Amino acid sequence: MFLLNTINRMLQTQKQELVENEMKELTAEYQNDKQEFIKNPVVAEFLGLASNTDFTESDLEKSILTNLQKFLMGLVRNC
Repeated sequence: MFLLNTINRMLQTQKQELVENEMKELTAEYQNDKQEFIKNPVVAEFLGLASNTDFTESDLEKSILTNLQKFLMGLVRNC
């Protein structure tokens, strides 16, 4: 049992590292200017914001929280 738990923990850590490395590679161009990441049309689309319009910080915050809540509720349903 101990060995199985250790192996599972190692696999989870490796998966997490792979995801983190991939995200760092994909967002490398945004690392210097964090605001450019938010302006990305893909991010705006994901958050339900029109990419060709201005939005307030409040709109951005509401969209992030709404999508995070949906994501977490989906995780709970699948457990």
